[in-house]
Amino acid sequence: MRVTTRGVTKLAVEAGLPESLVDRHIDDLITFTLQVVKRERKICKQAIRAWYFDNSLSKPPLFDVLDEIEEDVV
Repeated sequence: MRVTTRGVTKLAVEAGLPESLVDRHIDDLITFTLQVVKRERKICKQAIRAWYFDNSLSKPPLFDVLDEIEEDVV
């Protein structure tokens, strides 16, 4: 996975953090971003695994299952 400093800086500024704060804590923000992505991937992998092994006759399409996950899980 690729996370760029510029991308994290842009996201942080769009979220309302001052640039001086972003510059001071860019390493921590990058680490935070990677942890969030790691968690999101884990949740999606679990949903796909559950869908794959579901033997019900009325199994919904995979994208419908993944759309249900978009709620805030933090």
